[in-house]
Amino acid sequence: MTNPGGPGSSGYDTVAQTLTSAFSEELIEAYNIVGFDPRGVHRSSPVTCLDDAEMDAYRQEVSDEQLETEAAYTEARESAAELAAQCEAESGELLGHVDTLSAARDMDVIRAALDQEELDYLGFSYGTKLGLTYAEQYGQRVGRFVLDGMFDVSISAHELNKQQALGFEDALENYAQWCTEQENCAAGDTPEEVVQSTQDLFAEVDETPVQGADGRTINVSTLVSGFITPMYNRQSWPVLSEALTLALEQDDFSAFQYFADLQAGREADGSYDWINTFAFTAVMCLDYPMPGDSEQIEAEFEEVSEEAPTFGPYLGHRGVVCQEWPAENVAEPWEPSLSETEEVLFIGTTGDPATPVEWAEHMHEMVPQSSLIVREGEGHLGYRAGNSCVDEAVDSYLLDGELQEGRSQC
Repeated sequence: MTNPGGPGSSGYDTVAQTLTSAFSEELIEAYNIVGFDPRGVHRSSPVTCLDDAEMDAYRQEVSDEQLETEAAYTEARESAAELAAQCEAESGELLGHVDTLSAARDMDVIRAALDQEELDYLGFSYGTKLGLTYAEQYGQRVGRFVLDGMFDVSISAHELNKQQALGFEDALENYAQWCTEQENCAAGDTPEEVVQSTQDLFAEVDETPVQGADGRTINVSTLVSGFITPMYNRQSWPVLSEALTLALEQDDFSAFQYFADLQAGREADGSYDWINTFAFTAVMCLDYPMPGDSEQIEAEFEEVSEEAPTFGPYLGHRGVVCQEWPAENVAEPWEPSLSETEEVLFIGTTGDPATPVEWAEHMHEMVPQSSLIVREGEGHLGYRAGNSCVDEAVDSYLLDGELQEGRSQC
């Protein structure tokens, strides 16, 4: 069984569309690889809030997301309340039942339906949290578990948001260093200049959104989303440079709009294949207690913005939406014990912007029966990322049960 993360990403699509790139030939030959859409996701009673036209309008809204004033906070609350009302109207009681623990219980239903005494699992990103949750609840049914791009399930939503923002700051600095080593780097001659150019570009579009070739508004949220998307994979850095060059030299933001559309699931004809944004929100609001007052939200937002000055100011604060969400929080961070599980394999990547390697290190410390592989490199996730050391270790474990104990480097 596999889950690609999110929360909100489709495991069905992972297997149907990317089987041969996401998994080795040996795994495909040895296993029936089962991808599923967790509750609330895509083909499985999806969380629905907006239709295609409404989603386009929602993504083009221009507002003060920086929560720097009471008026900005009030505006954000009002907007969140409107969205929550639409989600409740479209999705109803489902919104209260898409938490990670419920999804893990569904995994065990699938295991039983497949008539398997134990479940073998390869989970990525948020899929590692889902896997840890399953192992915590059904440890005696855990077979060979590989968790790549570890979530730290012990930290708060605020810490999660802050550390991800810092991860993207580090990734930008690494990209900036690489960019200045190329023949032409439009953003600057030094890494510091590249970072400053990026910050200035974000600030300019925040102040004055631009119009795309198709007439849609490209606001700073679209720009930041489009900038972050190619940062997930080092192989996409040349494409990021092309997009940055167009924006800086020709005021052409079409490439960033394209990347943001990819991230949002928007097709060229304006339809949305799957809007995972709201499934993500629904799961996070159930999984994490959020601050209950504006002062704490503003303080946490300010902290993230100060520590991650490039991306922090534009990532918002999930607590604003969750305050208005029609379903009550049902879970909280926890310290995993996996007392009934014999062994699991964790993977972290040193330059992973979305799931920082420190999360994998911390989870390895907390789970004594875990082995940890640290991939030296850039980008999100380690398996099938061009590192044969990682690929061989994962395949050896899943195929033959061979697992090196402790921590190892690749």
